[in-house]
Amino acid sequence: MRARTFAWLVFLGFLFFALPSARAQDMREASRKAALERSTARDEAREAEERILKDRKVLRVEVDKLEARQQALESDIRALEESIAENRDEEARLSATWAEKELAFREIVGSVRISARDLETIFLHSPFTALAPERTEKLRPLLDKKYFPGIEDIRLLADLYLDEAGRSGEVSLRDGSFVDRTGTDRTGKILSLGKFTAVYDDGEETGFLSYSEDGKRLRALSALPSWMTRRNLDRYVD
Repeated sequence: MRARTFAWLVFLGFLFFALPSARAQDMREASRKAALERSTARDEAREAEERILKDRKVLRVEVDKLEARQQALESDIRALEESIAENRDEEARLSATWAEKELAFREIVGSVRISARDLETIFLHSPFTALAPERTEKLRPLLDKKYFPGIEDIRLLADLYLDEAGRSGEVSLRDGSFVDRTGTDRTGKILSLGKFTAVYDDGEETGFLSYSEDGKRLRALSALPSWMTRRNLDRYVD
């Protein structure tokens, strides 16, 4: 009994002295871990702060770049707006100028078409149309309302007028075709005395020609001139 009591006393004494020592050891270990964690946390906080400061500098540089870009874009926009305003003013000026020129151009085109129609009428009644039918074809585009003549067309119109005037004042002898007294197409010498008259000589007979507006052909008169007149015409043609 005494021995058991003694053992418990020894055990209780061990616990009395051992437990404070273990508790102190645990507290030192906990303190060491806490200090390590605080140091780690400070290091991490410092690194995070450095990253934030670095990122802040980078962001500041980017913000400055964006602000500069924005200012440049705003300057470009103002320049473009000024350019647009100037272009609108120029467009208005050009539109007004074009309206004036278009009116003058339409007046010129109208005058050219009127002159072309007048010349067409002249060609319709002119005996020279039978000798130069290509003149009417050259004139045809100028009669088309959808066709807008240029300076070359105006020169052509003037040349055709001068051609008609020149033929009207000349005496010419050339080979050409005509309809004889029997209604047959013949070829022979044709003597033109301006617009006054025309004479044919086909090698067999000599006579006067008249111009047919319907067929735009020269036709022999049904009656031959007198023998004396034919002889004089033959001499003149020769």
